[in-house]
Amino acid sequence: MSVRNSGEIRLLYLDATLYNLPDLRRTFGLKANTPAFQVILEGYRRRGDALFAMLDGDFALVLEDKRRNKIHAVRDPLALRPLYYIKVKEGYRFAGSIDNLLKTPGQKKSPNFRALRRFIHLRAIGYEETLYDTVFRIPPGHILRIDRTGSRSLRRYWFPEKIIPRYDLSIAEAAKRFETLFSRAIERRTASASETAFELSGGLDSSSVLVQALALYPSAPPLDTYSLTFPRYDCDESTYLESFDSSLPLRRHRFKLTDDSLPDVSSTFAYHPHWPQTTTFGMYLPMLEQMRADGKKIILSGQGGDHLLGGGPCLLGDLLRRRRIRDFLKQIPALRYAPFRPTLSCTLPPGFVGPLKRFKSRLFPHEQSDAFEPIEDLFSLKEIDSPLRHYTLAPLLDAGEILLRDANLFHSAREHFGLEYRHPFFDKELIEFLLSLPPEYKYSRGWSKVLLRYTLTERLPPAILSRRDKADFAEVLHARIARSDPQHFFRDSILVAEELLSASELQHLRREWERKNRSALPRLWALFNLETWFRRHFST
Repeated sequence: MSVRNSGEIRLLYLDATLYNLPDLRRTFGLKANTPAFQVILEGYRRRGDALFAMLDGDFALVLEDKRRNKIHAVRDPLALRPLYYIKVKEGYRFAGSIDNLLKTPGQKKSPNFRALRRFIHLRAIGYEETLYDTVFRIPPGHILRIDRTGSRSLRRYWFPEKIIPRYDLSIAEAAKRFETLFSRAIERRTASASETAFELSGGLDSSSVLVQALALYPSAPPLDTYSLTFPRYDCDESTYLESFDSSLPLRRHRFKLTDDSLPDVSSTFAYHPHWPQTTTFGMYLPMLEQMRADGKKIILSGQGGDHLLGGGPCLLGDLLRRRRIRDFLKQIPALRYAPFRPTLSCTLPPGFVGPLKRFKSRLFPHEQSDAFEPIEDLFSLKEIDSPLRHYTLAPLLDAGEILLRDANLFHSAREHFGLEYRHPFFDKELIEFLLSLPPEYKYSRGWSKVLLRYTLTERLPPAILSRRDKADFAEVLHARIARSDPQHFFRDSILVAEELLSASELQHLRREWERKNRSALPRLWALFNLETWFRRHFST
């Protein structure tokens, strides 16, 4: 956007969808049609830095305060809008895409080898890093302050680890509150039916968004759902898609992906050139094309359900801490169905974890060395002594998860197709409520997403409601690599030539590739994408 002024306060950059904009207008006594940029300027004039914690939505902004000789670069709590910057002669330059910054006159493009090593060995990079050594990111939930001397300081404004668990809520009370917040999150993110697309996989999360929207808009025109199907692959979810009643007001759009129609790896980089793909988002490109042709503007997704409602093994330790021994024992027989592997630390109450870590570090001192430089812990995850709190926050905020959000195609959908992804489960108010719930409302006796199933029992198709598994896309990853000349990678890898990956590790991956080892394919997929990225940008 162009620069917006309010006296000595200027918005230098704004990319925002604020879902609580009406509330902010009322708070600051502004007219109902006051645009978002003016609300932010007025809010900052009145509240200063405290404004940023009040914003609920997907946003990235850069604000200059001439009174204090400071620039504030701010990003939403979950990194749903990108914000990058570079150092230039006259100061700093900010943009929502790396492309814009690399096109700056005089800007050199060179790889960030520290980030590359972290990506290869940790599947994550530092919160402020990119794969280019002169381009940086604003971390989620943070304010980057730059003063007139050019010195920088980073401050966090969102503290979900301080949320206190609500053990007094019954599951019925929790379900009522969840449904209210979930409905509000969907309402705030939904455009008109003709402009909204529902991404439907057949999984519990995307199906929940759809059935709740159907309940919210019973008189609306038919809703448009868009789904991928994979004939001949184990990951095909057509059976679940067909479980929706044919009488529902839905227009169903399905896209069959076969060996011949799967995009190769390089085609993804035409849309998202500066991050290697670590997941399967590239498969969505044909679907995005159709959504654009159908006049859609908004895509509602089920992203976030796994992060917030999946639960995990820390339930066991939490039950012991609360002296609920009988409930603890009831969980044991169902662990064979659990979608996780129990560990010792997850069964311990807080207070025992610290001594266990110290004992382990003395017993296995070699495991504490980190040849790849540890990633800065901006969210104090390593300081959280409670395994339950750590387990619930890490899927939202650890460095690998934030990398996934910057490296996915959500941003490219907006840039190339004019489609804005919105994620009801990533609503800030809903997140803070879900983080306060007892762990048994998320996982219990072999069932994950207990609260979601309880709330939507009458709406979800029985086949989806009773589903325990998730689609495994390992076969699809193998097929996409096969379409992209993997032997060139195995024979003449730039990653090996640059000493980022050992030749023995590459040969091991080659053997696993030939065996079609599902467990090895995600790592091979990530490295193959990184190789493609390196060749695209730095191959001579």
